[in-house]
Amino acid sequence: MPSRKSFSVLFMFVLTQSIFGQQRATWQVIQQEIFDKECISCHVAGSPFARQSGLVLTADSAYSQLADVPPKNDAARADGLLRVGTEGLPSLYKSFLWEKVNAQDQEHYYDDHPYYGSLMPLGGKFLTNGQLELIRRWIIAGAPETGVVADESVLADTSRYTPPEFAPLEVPKNGIQLHLNEFDVWATGENREVFYYDPLNNSEDVFIKRIESTMRPGSHHFILYMFRDDTPADRLPQPFTLRDVRDSTGTPVRETLRTMEYHTFFAGTQWPYLNYHFPPGIALRLPAGKGLDMNAHYVNSTGATIPGEVYTNLYFAEPDEYEEVADILFLDNRDIVLPPQQETVVEKTFTFHRNTNIFMLVSHAHETMKEFSVYVAGGERDGELVYISYDWEHPPILNLDPPLKLKPGEGLRLQTTYFNFHDETVRYGLSDTDEMMILFGYYTQNEVTVDPPKQRDSWAVIQTDIFNNKCISCHSDGSSYARQSGLVLSGDSAYANLMGRPAKNKQAAADGLLRLAADGVPEHSFLWKKINTAAPLQPEFGQMMPLGGTSLTNGELAFIREWLQAGAPETGAVADSVALQDTSLPAATAYTPLPAPQSGVQIVVENVAVQPGQDREVLVRKVLSETDTLYLTGIESKLSSNGRHARVFAFRDGTPADSLPALDQLRDGLLPGGQPDGQGFAAEPWYALLHPALAPQQRWELPDSVAIKLPPGASVDLDLFFANRKSNESQGRASINFYSERKDRIAHIADFLSLENREISLPPNAVTVLEKYFALSEAMAVFRLWPQAHSAMRRFTATVRGGAHDGFVLLDEDDWEYPEVVDFDPPLELAAGDTIALRVEYENTGSETIGYGVRGEGEMMRLLGLFYPLAAPSDPPAGVDTTLVSTFELIQKNIFDTNCTVCHVAGNTFAEQSGLILTADRAYAELLDVPPKNAAAAADSLVRLGSRGAASVAQSFLWLKVNAHREPELFAANPDYGAGMPLGLPPLTNGQLEFLRQWIIAGAPDSGAVVDTLLLADTTRYVADAPFVPPAVPENGVQLALTGLQVQPEKNREILTYLLPASDSEMLLNKIEIAATAKARQVELFSLQSMPETSRPPVGFIRDVRDARGKYITANLQPALFQAYLAGGAYDHSVMIVPEGYGLRLPENAGVELYAFFENAGTEAASEAVYINLNFADETQNPLPVDAVV
Repeated sequence: MPSRKSFSVLFMFVLTQSIFGQQRATWQVIQQEIFDKECISCHVAGSPFARQSGLVLTADSAYSQLADVPPKNDAARADGLLRVGTEGLPSLYKSFLWEKVNAQDQEHYYDDHPYYGSLMPLGGKFLTNGQLELIRRWIIAGAPETGVVADESVLADTSRYTPPEFAPLEVPKNGIQLHLNEFDVWATGENREVFYYDPLNNSEDVFIKRIESTMRPGSHHFILYMFRDDTPADRLPQPFTLRDVRDSTGTPVRETLRTMEYHTFFAGTQWPYLNYHFPPGIALRLPAGKGLDMNAHYVNSTGATIPGEVYTNLYFAEPDEYEEVADILFLDNRDIVLPPQQETVVEKTFTFHRNTNIFMLVSHAHETMKEFSVYVAGGERDGELVYISYDWEHPPILNLDPPLKLKPGEGLRLQTTYFNFHDETVRYGLSDTDEMMILFGYYTQNEVTVDPPKQRDSWAVIQTDIFNNKCISCHSDGSSYARQSGLVLSGDSAYANLMGRPAKNKQAAADGLLRLAADGVPEHSFLWKKINTAAPLQPEFGQMMPLGGTSLTNGELAFIREWLQAGAPETGAVADSVALQDTSLPAATAYTPLPAPQSGVQIVVENVAVQPGQDREVLVRKVLSETDTLYLTGIESKLSSNGRHARVFAFRDGTPADSLPALDQLRDGLLPGGQPDGQGFAAEPWYALLHPALAPQQRWELPDSVAIKLPPGASVDLDLFFANRKSNESQGRASINFYSERKDRIAHIADFLSLENREISLPPNAVTVLEKYFALSEAMAVFRLWPQAHSAMRRFTATVRGGAHDGFVLLDEDDWEYPEVVDFDPPLELAAGDTIALRVEYENTGSETIGYGVRGEGEMMRLLGLFYPLAAPSDPPAGVDTTLVSTFELIQKNIFDTNCTVCHVAGNTFAEQSGLILTADRAYAELLDVPPKNAAAAADSLVRLGSRGAASVAQSFLWLKVNAHREPELFAANPDYGAGMPLGLPPLTNGQLEFLRQWIIAGAPDSGAVVDTLLLADTTRYVADAPFVPPAVPENGVQLALTGLQVQPEKNREILTYLLPASDSEMLLNKIEIAATAKARQVELFSLQSMPETSRPPVGFIRDVRDARGKYITANLQPALFQAYLAGGAYDHSVMIVPEGYGLRLPENAGVELYAFFENAGTEAASEAVYINLNFADETQNPLPVDAVV
């Protein structure tokens, strides 16, 4: 019978259980106290670590992914391990989980299992001894999911295993030791990758029989590189200097990347310890004078800085220890294009031309790799799998004993499966967010005579060894390049897509070229013209191929030419494969820009850096002419060999100033993954396409006597696209010519056509057809059209309805990304009242409805084009006599006679004083190239009116006098020039001044129409900015002020601020006056009296309406729901007067909300201000209170 004491203890235990519930299962404790705290920061669904290991340790998945599941690690799986075994004690050392966390067994772990990867948690602290003991007891108990099988009190032991001090390798007695000195790896989640060059300074060749490396914990990989023989001296790095791959912001360090262009693999590992022995009788040669560039990559997920450090020993072989010298295998496929969110299999075959013995293989790829397989290609073992890795970060190093023997003509086929989990396309590149497909290894070769291998079909060689390696990264099904060219070169359809098919290129088709001709004449095949770098490609045929990549070798070109001469058969060995051994490249042709136009403007864009394996699209806004009106009659562009397209956009009338991009600054149009960058294309809604060149050199001309008129200061946006398929950085270049003509040779001024339907709603998973009809309000001659839509578009047609061209199909397009631009020659004349019918078929394959939008997430239905009106010319501007043909006669009639001859007439005192008469009978003779009577102007070598064109503007005293009000600084510096003209009258209008200026630029002739008379229609006048003077504080009222508001150069700023008048009682107002500084474009005042007082914004706090990207800051706009308008508008000074007998009520403590919009077009920051006067009503008159309402 239990004692009273034992009974009370039992009672307390039962009471405790009933109050606090059941004791946690041991598995639950491990999940909550260990995995949740130490592991799931990496092992969570979607993370790179989870994808790499295949292991998610969150509570919803952990147990099912551990118990009796084989690990993904190749070496552990080959050793028969499970992630966690459930057989009790025998499972303890067969559980990969235990191997990975058992810090006390660190030495055994790395010595006996160097291919198991790093101990966990990676880069962090070891688990505590208590956590390890709980896991050990649980595994010994059979690792159950339920039940209490271990005492969780062991977690109280928070001590941790402390590894012995990192020890260097012993210096070899016969060899070299390389030491990458200790360096800092910064705290928590940081990566640091460095290079460190040791020149070694060995005076003769040495031969290596063994390589040993050891690294401090936290290492990701360590690789030794040599530099190629063709490395320029200035690309060799500074010896014994740590070089970071990225700076502190994560940006790649270009100087480091540039040295990587000349690397060749020597040795390396992604394991903490390497001890590699070359096979007996074989040694690896390290040439005399060759240094080694050490590359270490560390990951740190701790809260403190950790050290990185590497020791490497190279052990020399004695002459009698080796008979053969090994070469380094380096098979590299750079034709990698991985579409987002899908699996892609990439293959490439490498053929050897000598007997080859391979005795070591190891793969290298990045985080999207799922499987890397290597098969024998050709011979008796064709298709045999010889290497496989499922682990991109820790690939197995496969030692082949006996070695893999390959005969001439045999090779290796690399097949890599990737899953691109990113939202952007991934391509080949050096960074860890790019991809790679490299097979390293060691091999020997000899010249033993063997029977020649059976010759493959020549077409099969071209498809497998050339197209698959150099073409299908672009010409694969679904790619934009394939859609643009209409040519797919992947899979079984390539031959059918080529043989006998007409080229899609218009000029090639017009010349009768086929993609592939069977007549034995290579020059009749468009394929040959596009790849034959020995012959210049006419500009209309587009770019030389491969676009942005290394050209075909001389051997590949010779092989294809021989095949074409044999009739290009699909079967049969008709070309000698020995030619393929010539891997030299044809001489490259240097890029030369277009000659500058004799009449017009040239824009040159230089040095657009394009990284290896990447595309780059850049935009840049340029002003064509600050001083002249241009009448564009044509545009021509020329790109460097890596260029894909050159597009030129004008900005449509009405484009807001804040929508214009900054001048002369390159803006990227693609994000790093290849998706469009909305910031780079922010101005797209205002674009009018001028020039859509998809060829390296392309010229487009308007119809005869038609021009696009661009006024002084007009700008265009250039959109340039470059592709780089090479291993080093390339430079994109472009020159664009804008050809112009004299005004008197132009009969028609072109205008932009834009027909758009914004009523778009596309249901998910459905095909939708939309139609819209547009009746033309004027007669026009259309000479260019193109459609604009987004990726849901399947077909876009435009048809004329009614009139002489009823039923005529203007365009029919099925490519949304690269639609064909349709030119009409002669222009298509449409009458007023004719209708253009748009019909667009869309397919929405997504799960959400798509609406209208100018960006990729929305859809569009827009027809754009160019036309000129056919209607009769409009009446001349009021008050302007244009019946005269001479520009000078118009100046005399509309400027001198109306503004000057009041004074400058014979017998007038002013005429005698100045010596100048401006009546029609004498004006021209007294002006042209005549020195002025003013002594100061004559001393400065001015003339009354110069005849030397543009240079004469600043030398013409007439111009300086009539333009004086716009350049007061000039006259302040030259007071002896006298007063500006007309004296005592309003200044000339802006139109008169521009008309006069352009006449001077044209040489100031006395006959001929050399200036557009429409300029005279501008009757506005320039008003100089007066200094801002704040309004006086009202005698009966209060003044509120916002001062010192900073507006950055070439930026707009919209702000809101809540202001509280210094009044402790209700106010009745009879007038509100608002005055702002010059850069204010809109200022408005609101009441917030209906907004709860506790919810109102802080007083005096400036709230920006938009962020740096131009998007609304929603939190700052909340008071807008309560705003009641008081005063203000689109001007910098306004007065609101309350009708007599009323008073606008402003409750006590209600305050006012100020909205202000400022535009700073200058190059310096501006300090702006707003003043608000609240004038009180005369309460002795008993004004009737009125409220502002929302």
